[in-house]
Amino acid sequence: KTILFLRKVSEPDKSFYTIEVNDKRVIQIHGNHNKWLGNNPEAIQFVIDWLADVKLHCDLKLLFNLGQGYSGSTNNLDYCNYKLNEYVDA
Repeated sequence: KTILFLRKVSEPDKSFYTIEVNDKRVIQIHGNHNKWLGNNPEAIQFVIDWLADVKLHCDLKLLFNLGQGYSGSTNNLDYCNYKLNEYVDA
């Protein structure tokens, strides 16, 4: 397992998201108090593009809170508004 930290350039010392990777797959992405990535929609496209750069896969459900029970929100985003790539698995 690998634990990565996604931070804002403007606030490098402040936690933004923690990403857990195992076997070339993202298995968790959580923010403070288990906030899901959709609490900051601008971060979603960054993560999607990053997946292609580092050649890691991530489930669509994890990125867009589709049926994920761990989230601090019950809202789902429309993934059609984002430019997906082959590293986002349906």
